Amino acid sequence: MSASEPKLPHWDLSNVYSGLEASDFETDLEKLRQSLDDLEAYERDNGIDKLKEPPTDVAEAGRILDGILNRLNEAIRLLRTLNAYVYSFVSTDSYNTLATRRQSEIEKLQVRFEKIYVPFEAWVGSLAPILDRITEVAPVANEHRLALIDIADEIVVTVFVTAAPFDATKHLGVAIKAARAI
Repeated sequence: MSASEPKLPHWDLSNVYSGLEASDFETDLEKLRQSLDDLEAYERDNGIDKLKEPPTDVAEAGRILDGILNRLNEAIRLLRTLNAYVYSFVSTDSYNTLATRRQSEIEKLQVRFEKIYVPFEAWVGSLAPILDRITEVAPVANEHRLALIDIADEIVVTVFVTAAPFDATKHLGVAIKAARAI
């Protein structure tokens, strides 16, 4: 660079992570992996997937919904922070091999999140008839009431009204949009 050329701006992201190989970045990456493990187990253990009938125990459904929303929020927070941090490197230096490797790791975790999100979406669609009652007893669900109604409406129209078989691959785009919106 010659003396007459202006110096390009440099982003200082040290308030987010110390670096792409720093312990704080690695810690959050591991927290995200563990968060996804926890989400998978929580879905499995609580039957979060498309239901034939909405549950009869509204309080229990609210407890489960609050639990998964808390877990989703944590995973989304980590995923978005890690992704934005890595993107800041890749978008300014596409030859940064460490950043592109990290981006690939994050993308794999994003796909894993999306696969977890699809059964959640189907489950929320199953809760549509009792969603208002659930949000009355579940504080976290109440905070997310409008987003849950949107998810339920989309699933009801897509799956139940059209009587189309539930195809998870068609709903990954919706999961991505919802994850970015939260």
